[in-house]
Amino acid sequence: MDRLPPHIVEYIISYTIGRGRLVPGLLTNTYTPTVPHALFSLMGVCQKWRDTAKRFIGEPAIVFVNPPKPTRLGKSEHAYYLGDVIAAGLEQRVRHLLLDFTVEDIRDGIAYSMFNSLVSQCKGKFRNVHTITLHTSLRDSYYWIYNRQTGLPVIRLQELANMEKEVSQNARRIGDLVREAMPSVVSVAYIGPYNHTLDSTSLNSAILSALLAAAPSIQYLSIPVGELSRTILDNVLAPNITQMHAFLPVGKSDGITVLAIRYADRLETLSVDAIDDESFIMLFKSPADGSPVVYSKLHTFKLTRSNFWTRGEDSYTLKVNPFPKLRQFICKGDFPFATSDMFRWIQPTVEVMKVHLLVGMYKTFVREGVFATGSYPNLRYMDLAWSLPRDRFMDIDLAWELSRLVSLSPVLEKGSFKVCTTSPKREVTAMSTHGFVKELNLAGIHYTIVEAVHLIKRFPALQLLVLMLKNSDDVNERGDMTDADTERFQQRYVALGNSRFKKLCVRCNGFYSYSRAAHHILLLASIFRSIEEIRVCSEYRDSTRDILAAFDMAKNRKCFDSDGRGRIRSVRIAVIDRRSKWF
Repeated sequence: MDRLPPHIVEYIISYTIGRGRLVPGLLTNTYTPTVPHALFSLMGVCQKWRDTAKRFIGEPAIVFVNPPKPTRLGKSEHAYYLGDVIAAGLEQRVRHLLLDFTVEDIRDGIAYSMFNSLVSQCKGKFRNVHTITLHTSLRDSYYWIYNRQTGLPVIRLQELANMEKEVSQNARRIGDLVREAMPSVVSVAYIGPYNHTLDSTSLNSAILSALLAAAPSIQYLSIPVGELSRTILDNVLAPNITQMHAFLPVGKSDGITVLAIRYADRLETLSVDAIDDESFIMLFKSPADGSPVVYSKLHTFKLTRSNFWTRGEDSYTLKVNPFPKLRQFICKGDFPFATSDMFRWIQPTVEVMKVHLLVGMYKTFVREGVFATGSYPNLRYMDLAWSLPRDRFMDIDLAWELSRLVSLSPVLEKGSFKVCTTSPKREVTAMSTHGFVKELNLAGIHYTIVEAVHLIKRFPALQLLVLMLKNSDDVNERGDMTDADTERFQQRYVALGNSRFKKLCVRCNGFYSYSRAAHHILLLASIFRSIEEIRVCSEYRDSTRDILAAFDMAKNRKCFDSDGRGRIRSVRIAVIDRRSKWF
């Protein structure tokens, strides 16, 4: 085994644990790659295997102080206990440390004792840790808060006050260990207990305050779960934060929004998960006097919006531009503002824009002029999705709107325009030519092969296209085409070829067999001879083998190798899930 070449050893390890080597980098999320259990046993083969395996425990490796709880941490079977990492002599490679404690463990000093014991075993060897994630939970929140028979609270206010005091004291002790042993921490994530029957804001604030005090140089702060008190966090904590991610709870506590506003003049990235309009709009109002809040240095804003409760059109009427230097504007879920002002404000600066609009709102914004040709001079990537209320029909001309949207910027390179429709109102041949777009995602629009050919022609710089391919009654597409039919089609359209077009992602609609769909897709590839890879979206997980077999059969048809070069046979075919990011 020790005579195997290093690249073979690396391949064996990669195959065994089911992933490649980890890429170094700063972690800015709480769900990161973990250390597979099998990796440590592979390290015992010999020194060569040990050295190779260590590359898979790179900067993003997670280790646990306590065994993880599967219900909260997902794939816990791949997580590994910190003590075992220390025993393997790999503690110096740790970059991300995940601490998993219950509030009761912190209160009783158990968490401190356990953590102190582990840290003392390897003094000076955790100085490369740059990310700390702290999970806290209530050991048994149902029994702790309520009596099962009476339904009345078990804990009294005085008991809660005493608990907060003890938790705060021991959290500071844990913070002191972090500050001494891990002076390089620049990223902190806190996931606190969240319970509708208990006001946990003081507990969360006490623990987070201790964590921030332990890492005075942190730049990134994430609070994906938990509520905070608006008064407990010290104003001097974490003065260097430039990136923040937070969950905004429903109206109960505004401590997190107050924290974001505190950093408004220094934040460069702000990502929020919001549930209702009320909590979201608080980001733009000063808690002192309701005056507008401006995030003067923010260049990236991301909103994940789900289950929003509409509170009237005036809820989001902003008076001033909150993002004067914004370069990335990303909204997952319906567009949260009632007016087009936000689009108008960000026009001069935005480079990446991902939004979801109701068709009615989009039409209103078009009339107000915020989607005029050339109005976004720096926009390089746009992802726009339309949606309709139930029982409504798409009443916009998609060919025209596509032409409008790809004309928004003279430097647009990537466009994704998603809307479900089977019949565009006009032929795509009516579009003007756009020579700068390199990637185009039209996953919701159904095209025949003729329409797809003309579409690609309009984008001479196109390198990647995502679309829906449908059958039609066109004479060149009706029924199972013979080789002669295929060759006539090729001769008619081959002059439209695009030499830069490399990758096609396609989902088929209306084809009664995989063989016919494969024939149509390869026919498109025979027109655009630069295509190197085709990804086919499958509706069913068990259809991959049948789809690939259909392509293998279609590739051998003589009409796809008229010059004898075998180009179509060399095109890579892959089957992807319908939940892929492309669709």
